[in-house]
Amino acid sequence: AMGLGKRVFSALPPAIQDMGGSGVNRAVMQGIQGYEAGRNEVMGHHNQVQAHLSRLRRAAPELDI
Repeated sequence: AMGLGKRVFSALPPAIQDMGGSGVNRAVMQGIQGYEAGRNEVMGHHNQVQAHLSRLRRAAPELDI
């Protein structure tokens, strides 16, 4: 969904500018950047959890996790 939103937004700058939309452009870009930052943070935490789980599985295979 986010990829579609980015593609649609990339096609709209002329229309947004016609509506006096430098503020709109700025707000949309800030929203996209916020989404990307949040996604990167979540994925970073996910990777850390996966690494911890792998270490735990190697250290104690009898736990069967």
